[in-house]
Amino acid sequence: MTQAASSPIAPIPRRAIAYVIDAFIAAGLAIVLWGALVVVATLSGAEGMLTTLLIGAPIVSLVLLAWFVVYTSMQAGNGSIGMRAQGLRLVSASHGGGLGFGRTLLRNIIFVLASSIVVGYFTPLFDGSGRFQGWHDKVAGSLMLDARAATDSVVPSLAEPGSASPTAPEPSVPPSRSVLPPAVASATPAPSFPAPARTAVAAPAPSSSAPVEESSLIAFVPGISRDAPTPLAPAAPLPADGADLDSTVQGYA
Repeated sequence: MTQAASSPIAPIPRRAIAYVIDAFIAAGLAIVLWGALVVVATLSGAEGMLTTLLIGAPIVSLVLLAWFVVYTSMQAGNGSIGMRAQGLRLVSASHGGGLGFGRTLLRNIIFVLASSIVVGYFTPLFDGSGRFQGWHDKVAGSLMLDARAATDSVVPSLAEPGSASPTAPEPSVPPSRSVLPPAVASATPAPSFPAPARTAVAAPAPSSSAPVEESSLIAFVPGISRDAPTPLAPAAPLPADGADLDSTVQGYA
């Protein structure tokens, strides 16, 4: 497939911007050269002014002509400065390849002659084929294509339909993070920490003023207690023989 078939036609606004950029470069170069010649001729005085102009004018013209040749050569190759800035490429309308220096030079000469009557600037707008070929393009058999759109259309076509897309490398897990699956991580018990030690609080000692229950064994103290303790009943004597043991037991009951 030729480039003419795979690339769209360059739009008119971008072609105009590219031409303006190249025209400003050429005009700037001409202004600098002719301005320098006029300054040198003025400083040379009345006698040397004519000689300076006669020598300097051909030199300036040759420099500008050399720039025109360089400009044509750039168009025949990868494009002029304005064409590169706007992403344009000049190709042959027949085979889509390079136009060549000779046909590019012919194109520029026709453009200069057509622009001298002003209408040459607008001839691409008169083309009814939709390819925006001006008089200079029709004579040279050239097309101005959009190289940006051609590059954008080639990039997606590199991937074959149905082919697996390259997978991006997985990011490495920092050592400080867990690499367990979510289910295992949730089942893993949380680390236990020792409970803080509790300080034992001693119970308050009973107050000395609390009432103390008197025991029957120490209830009577001579000289202190009022009532004397009740004497215990004497124990019954045991029978002499074991015959009356049951009756004695029943008597105590």
